[in-house]
Amino acid sequence: MPFHFNVRRAIQLAAFCIRQSESDRMNSMKLIKLLYIADRESLRIAGYALTGDAAFALPHGPVLTRIYDLTKTSNDWAFLGESPEEELWCTHFTVDGYDLCIAKEPGEDRLSEYDKQVISEVMHRYGQLDQFELRDLTHEFAEWRNNDPGSSSRPIPLRDILEALGRQEAIETVEQAQREDQHFANVFGN
Repeated sequence: MPFHFNVRRAIQLAAFCIRQSESDRMNSMKLIKLLYIADRESLRIAGYALTGDAAFALPHGPVLTRIYDLTKTSNDWAFLGESPEEELWCTHFTVDGYDLCIAKEPGEDRLSEYDKQVISEVMHRYGQLDQFELRDLTHEFAEWRNNDPGSSSRPIPLRDILEALGRQEAIETVEQAQREDQHFANVFGN
């Protein structure tokens, strides 16, 4: 499974998560927190993150940085279409207030049954919480506390997440797989 970010896969993961709430919309912060928790859960279970996105600590807790930026782009029409990733994201999602809404169904061809199972389980456990309850929950995660950014932002090393999950034995293997996957992506593209 890739450790590099793929916007098409991220769109499908976000849409699948939103649909699990039996709606076509979800508060943006709530979605970002649920996807972070899903990445974290997949790291715990399988040793890889679903999104391939980098984690950052922000004042409201950990986020997946590219998904966070794409969600912010969706809120600022002045930046619409600045990059192919942003353009693709905005093809599938619109914004209504603080909610991200599915505008065009992205399909599920890049999602495995495992991906869907992880998202479904995260939604079952945490989907009833609102964005502020999820923010407070993620403030309890050791990797966020160890990288508390104050009023700024700070990367959360993969090592810190694995340590917080009690997966110290997997750190070297996961970091090596991440380096190899990133090299492959750089050579051959997404």
